[in-house]
Amino acid sequence: SSLSAVSNAGKGAAQAVSSNSYVGGLIGYVGLSGAQITGGVNEATGTVTALGNYAGGITGYTSSSINLNNVTNAAAITGKDYTAGLAGFTSGSASLTNVMNTGPVIGLQYTGGLVGKANNSFSVLNSSNQGSVTGTNFTAGGAGYSMGGASFTSFTNSGAISGSGSNNVGGLGGYLANTLTVSNSTNTGSISGG
Repeated sequence: SSLSAVSNAGKGAAQAVSSNSYVGGLIGYVGLSGAQITGGVNEATGTVTALGNYAGGITGYTSSSINLNNVTNAAAITGKDYTAGLAGFTSGSASLTNVMNTGPVIGLQYTGGLVGKANNSFSVLNSSNQGSVTGTNFTAGGAGYSMGGASFTSFTNSGAISGSGSNNVGGLGGYLANTLTVSNSTNTGSISGG
């Protein structure tokens, strides 16, 4: 299942997206296996807000694997746990290619510039986070937490990363379990932890 060239391009507070949980700038909850989003843009000036968990500039929650290609978020994202510039939580593998987040992200645990928590593998290619990321534990410019291994290729984080908790704060990843591959990737943003 795929979506192509989708956009939330409003230029005012009326285009803000807000709900209790499962909130996305384009899609709140993706329940499709192997979902692919290509050419998606969320550039609304309003904030994407989850009063509870699972907030993302593109999607709040994905119940299976997801591929994000050529997608951008420029909106501010706020939530509690599982909050990110692109995808708050992915249950399956997350593959991101040519993606970018420029909006500020504010959450609690599992907060990321691109993905809050990937419950399986996480890979990113030719992508960047430029927005500031503020959370507690498991906070990062790339992925706050990845369970099934992570791969960063040509990824850049320039956003300031701030984690007020005591655990796992980083420019690329907060907590990355199992295997890790990093190639041609950099962090230039400031990092502060609690």
